[in-house]
Amino acid sequence: MWFLALGCAFFLSVHLLTGGLRLKHTLVEGIGPLGYRFLFVLLSLVGLGWMIIGYSVAADDPLNVHFYHLPVFFDYFSLLPMLLAFFLIIMGALSPLPTDLETLAKRGIKPVHGIIRISRHPILAGIGIWSFTHFILSGNMAGWIFFGTLFILSFMGAHSIDRKRVESMGEGYIAFMNRTSVFPFNAIMEGRNVIMPEEIGFFRPFFALSCFCVFVTLHEMLFASRILV
Repeated sequence: MWFLALGCAFFLSVHLLTGGLRLKHTLVEGIGPLGYRFLFVLLSLVGLGWMIIGYSVAADDPLNVHFYHLPVFFDYFSLLPMLLAFFLIIMGALSPLPTDLETLAKRGIKPVHGIIRISRHPILAGIGIWSFTHFILSGNMAGWIFFGTLFILSFMGAHSIDRKRVESMGEGYIAFMNRTSVFPFNAIMEGRNVIMPEEIGFFRPFFALSCFCVFVTLHEMLFASRILV
């Protein structure tokens, strides 16, 4: 269990320590933008691998206290938020994200478009939904540590990105934030935005649904567990 906890702490530290603009600028000045990206990706992969190995080992650890075991029905009920998570992550990965408003403007792409109308950080929102759903259904200490770490990272990551974008872009990004939300559909429900299906298209939702079906089908074989992905 301690191996898992240390891996989660390392993974969080990598992202939290590089979340500040000063440290990032210091690293970029020292090793260059490409070196910084390589180091960040490398440390992130090491941390994530550490977490995954720790989580698999912790399954049989005496310290892995089991608090509850939910009926199988909850696994099927969880398919709805998991489907939303897949849509957000995959469609976000296949869509231009508003990390640089000036670049989007030069390319003729509106900052508030497609999946961004649903969440301005769709990948992090999807990871948050995925990890929170697993956190609730796991019911044990190892699951709470592992999935709780990913949920905290998704929440703090969105906040960190917004903070850095406000510092670097100013009023333009604040106006963008006022029209969007991190939590999916929140801006739409509050009347600050509307869904435009034609901006999302057909391919990305279809591809996301296909990936979801594949993972649901293979989950038991890959992870030796029930239907939850």
